[in-house]
This record gives sequence, C-alpha cells and structure tokens, in this order.
Amino acid sequence: MDGSCSNASPRDARGYRVEAALNALCQKTGARVACFVLEGLFYRPKERKYPNPVLGFAAKVAMLLVAVWAYVSSRLRDALAG
Repeated sequence: MDGSCSNASPRDARGYRVEAALNALCQKTGARVACFVLEGLFYRPKERKYPNPVLGFAAKVAMLLVAVWAYVSSRLRDALAG
C-alpha cells in the first residue's frame, strides 16, 4: 500500500467513521497495522464526559452503532459493486 487513502470512501471519513473506514481498508488491502501505547495519552469514557452517566452511556451506544453501520454499509457497497 502506498500510504494514501484513495480507496476509502469520502462518506466514511466523517467523525469516528474514519477509524472504521481505515480498519476496513487495511483489512481489504492487507496493509500492516501496528498497535502501540502513546505515553501520556489517556482515554476518557463518554460516561465521564457527560454531566449524567446515563447520557454518556447512550452517547457511547450511539457511537458504536454508527461504527457498526459504517462496517456493514462498506461491506454492502463492496458486495454490490462486485
């Protein structure tokens, strides 16, 4: 792979859909993926970002559903394209 994202759909490159699109593209093209820890970077869950943990949980579920839909719609587009 040449490092470009020319095969990624622009409609998938919005918000956190870009992560799903890049993961799918790497899987499809066989690109190497590396996991590593970024020192000093921390994850703040949505339950803590929102004033109410229930609202944060609902936001997390909505985010995950969007990611699932990004994967499913990408697979459907690929299947329909042949």
